[in-house]
Amino acid sequence: MADWLQRLSLLFGEDAIRSLAGKTAAVVGLGGVGAFAAEALARSGVGKIILVDGDVVDNTNRNRQLPAMISTLGQSKAEVVTKRISDINPECDIITFARHWHLEEDFIFDLQPDYIVDAIDSFKDKIDLILCAKRQNVSIISAMGAGGKVDGSMFEVADLSKTVNDPLARRVRQTLRKQGVEHLKVVYSKEKPIPPTDGVIGSAVFATGVSGLLLAGEVIKDLVGESHE
Repeated sequence: MADWLQRLSLLFGEDAIRSLAGKTAAVVGLGGVGAFAAEALARSGVGKIILVDGDVVDNTNRNRQLPAMISTLGQSKAEVVTKRISDINPECDIITFARHWHLEEDFIFDLQPDYIVDAIDSFKDKIDLILCAKRQNVSIISAMGAGGKVDGSMFEVADLSKTVNDPLARRVRQTLRKQGVEHLKVVYSKEKPIPPTDGVIGSAVFATGVSGLLLAGEVIKDLVGESHE
């Protein structure tokens, strides 16, 4: 076990940390939520990480997204996050797809991930990814709405069926039920969202970041068998 993971091993044990080196996690969507999840997985010693995002860094991302800095404006978010993870853990096997995931492409599942973090913004692609994971019996956890939220203490891990005050979760729940899917592990906030202004949803790093870190934490606990349902 690498010495830089010593503090984590004090929580889970050395055997658990060694097991993480043999696991593969995919993070789909590397914005205000997904990039935090990806970095947390890397800092926890996950051995292989699949990164998927087709966007480039925009100036409006700087208030909440890890890849977004003045020096990275216009660069691929997937490539920026790849460089960050490589600098954190050079031994991590990073597979980078600087493009969006769509149902017609199955490159994620071809790589046989142990766990998928869904941080996709596109509703259709989010639903398709969840359904694909369910059909192929691949563990998945999905981010619900983090925009319009300001109280990080109200984010939690829950079953989709138990979510409240989250318009995205409600829409996902209704859509999945029509496909026969009743249960999905999600991260969401019970806080009532602040309404959009002129169609734009406000967002803050102290909300999106909490969501991403909770996603990663649940993945790690599941992979080492310490998740609390």
